[in-house]
Amino acid sequence: MFKKILLVMASCLVFCSAAYATFNSGSTGTDGPFNPTASMEVVLPPDGVLNYTTVDIPAGVTVTFKKNAANTPVFMLATGDVNIAGTIDVAGKGATSLVPGAGGPGGFAGGYG
Repeated sequence: MFKKILLVMASCLVFCSAAYATFNSGSTGTDGPFNPTASMEVVLPPDGVLNYTTVDIPAGVTVTFKKNAANTPVFMLATGDVNIAGTIDVAGKGATSLVPGAGGPGGFAGGYG
C-alpha cells in the first residue's frame, strides 16, 4: 500500500511540474523587450496587443496608453519575465461641466461633471 502511495505521489510531481514549464502567454515577442526608464505613453496597435519578450517597469515610472481608433483594451503579453515596480495607468480623464469624462483604453466616455 505504501509503495502505491509513493508511486502516485511521484507521478503527480512529474506531471504537475511539466504543466508549469509549458506555459505560453501567447506573445510573439515581436515588440522586443519593454523597459522604459522614464514615464511614457505607448501608442496602441490596431488590435491593442503588445507582444514583448520581457517587461520591466521600474519604480517611479508610469506607463500610459494612447487609445487606438477601435478603442480596444490593452493586452501586454511577454514571453519572459515581467517585473512591475512602477505604474501602469489605464484610467480615463475626469469630467467637467462642459466636457464629459473620457474613458481609458477600452473604456467609454462618462457623463458631465
